[in-house]
Amino acid sequence: MRGDYCHICGQKDILDHDRRFRHLINLFLSELFSLDGKFWRTVKAIFRPGFLASEYLSGRRTPYLSPVSIFLLVNVLYFVFPVLTDFDLPFSDQIPGRISVQLEQFNNLPAERLEQIRNSDGQLHSRWTAQWIERRLQQRQALDPNYQLNTLANDYNLKSAEISKLLIVMHVPFLAFALMLMFWRSNRYYAEHFVVALIAFSTLLLAIQLIFPILDMIPLREWLSDKIMKFSGWSTLAAFTGLVAAMFHRIYKCSLWYSTLCALGFLFILVLINISVYRSIQFAVIFMMI
Repeated sequence: MRGDYCHICGQKDILDHDRRFRHLINLFLSELFSLDGKFWRTVKAIFRPGFLASEYLSGRRTPYLSPVSIFLLVNVLYFVFPVLTDFDLPFSDQIPGRISVQLEQFNNLPAERLEQIRNSDGQLHSRWTAQWIERRLQQRQALDPNYQLNTLANDYNLKSAEISKLLIVMHVPFLAFALMLMFWRSNRYYAEHFVVALIAFSTLLLAIQLIFPILDMIPLREWLSDKIMKFSGWSTLAAFTGLVAAMFHRIYKCSLWYSTLCALGFLFILVLINISVYRSIQFAVIFMMI
């Protein structure tokens, strides 16, 4: 130490009063409420599309939370206050309709709606994983005759809430590879595209948290015509596309038309990965753990 601070890393000397619990509380409150702290600086920056990723790629990283920290915070927020179940599908949505209609939650549905559910094929993986469900039920019922499909569904849904938080990051490597192909002329490393994909995915999760509750508050939503609801859906897609396009335009310094085209491709790949890869691995991992 040279004086009160380390001349190499800048850390303040640890004095006796710094070892007490009061000092720990003061540090927590100062980080949380200081307008110049990393947390609030990051919150303000995240509403400027592409700004955080640009700062990180330019080497200005100390003033903000790391991309991984941002993702973890948004991830927890999304799963604590879910407004969309696409990243945490319940058991009934993961299985074929001929099996899901046996669940108690569908007992009081009209016959027409039950028939629609029965004709559903479930997810892409359902044609193979349905056999797992039938075998698991047979194994459990051999040990406990009272074990039913509803019990299996409850076990799955309880485990899904925690496992899905860990698996959701699986989208990012695929999105990063897509960005590397889209912006190959940028001469950036895969790891840099990974950072962009991580921040873009986090921003989209946060946007979902903000936009979908607003749509749900539309008065008389249940009585609106199909045309108005379709317009609402297209408007949401346009908003997400504009958000991602603005990010790419700032980060990769490309034209607006190309950034918009890449934004549409980015969103399409995100949905494709979610439906074809993420849901399959999510179901397999959770099902093996229950």
